[in-house]
Amino acid sequence: MAIKKPTDPTPKQPMTSQAAAEGKTGQASAYGDRIRVRALADGYYEHIRRREGAVFTLVPRRLTDPRQIADHEKRHPGSNGILTAEQQFSERWMEKVSANERERNIGLKESMKAEHDKIIREKMGTEDPNAGSGSDDDSDSVI
Repeated sequence: MAIKKPTDPTPKQPMTSQAAAEGKTGQASAYGDRIRVRALADGYYEHIRRREGAVFTLVPRRLTDPRQIADHEKRHPGSNGILTAEQQFSERWMEKVSANERERNIGLKESMKAEHDKIIREKMGTEDPNAGSGSDDDSDSVI
């Protein structure tokens, strides 16, 4: 006896940037071009924190809040409530990269390690490079 799956009555949602990066087609692709970007500083896109160095894709999306749609129509007449990838791009914390560049998410651990390494490099540049290497005459090391 075969088990039938119930049909899903929910409407399809616009695709996420991850789905767009994987080349999956969906409703969002009908809204316009996508843009692959790298975060130059920490910021938020699609309710996700994007850390410096992360590579992700801006995808066009349809606004759903009537107030947002009305405000967007005032600034961009004829947009029909569509926020293009270009309109989402921010020069303050993003730079455009090649569409062939692989998406990359920077996690907290990797971000903290990069910040730690940056601090160490700065200290090494301003202090004696041999500091802490155990080569001092008055070190307490046992030989």
